[in-house]
Amino acid sequence: MKKIFAIVALLMVSVTLTARQKPADQEKQQPQEQEQAMVQRLYETQVSGSDTDFYEAHQTFMDYLEERQDWEKYYRTWMNRVIYDVNHKYFHRAFAEINIEERHQERYLYIANMGLGFFYNGRNQPELGEKFFRRALQGIDAEKDPVSVFNSYLSLAQSLSFKRPAEAMACLDSLPQQMLENPMYESGVLGYRCIIANKMGDYEAFERYFTKYDSIRHNQPEQFNATNLQQVMVCHSLIRKDYQSALAWCDSIDVRL
Repeated sequence: MKKIFAIVALLMVSVTLTARQKPADQEKQQPQEQEQAMVQRLYETQVSGSDTDFYEAHQTFMDYLEERQDWEKYYRTWMNRVIYDVNHKYFHRAFAEINIEERHQERYLYIANMGLGFFYNGRNQPELGEKFFRRALQGIDAEKDPVSVFNSYLSLAQSLSFKRPAEAMACLDSLPQQMLENPMYESGVLGYRCIIANKMGDYEAFERYFTKYDSIRHNQPEQFNATNLQQVMVCHSLIRKDYQSALAWCDSIDVRL
């Protein structure tokens, strides 16, 4: 089963203090540093493999965002929990979590549809995944929330890739181009283009996408999105008939039964 591909936008805030900053400015930076530490902790637990640590870090950050009524980050962080549960095959937990709490925020109601899309993709029901991602797109204000439009099209492409890879590739062409100026987003999309191109048997396109993808990985490692790295490298190795390398990359993937 494929893992859900999602570029998580937790809005990592870089904090830079200079000698010229006044004490009042430094006080304003303190909440940003606190938030950045929680985001970093959430990321670390997400990749650590410890459910207990992840859920604790996730709830801590959710409580922090709710207290400040920062609903945009709140719902993006909430989505991380759904994706985590689906990727680890905790389908009952994911479905229960999708019964989203009332937050009086109509602008974010599309998030529940995205959650259902991830849920059905994770259960190998891409037609239903497609249905709910299209519903999500209808509920997003594209001008106010381009990141959500980006993520919805990307997720819709995954639904289409199960059985209609050519349509999935066309869907990626609908992504807001300004988002692709960020190497984190660009590398994530290029990785997924590699996977789809391989599925289509278009190895010329694969090489074209892989060259850009690998360049970001080696030259801009801090901005590289490694979400689908193992899958891309398995495809890359198989195309070159380097089966030992392909098996090694397969062994590096965390698979929970």
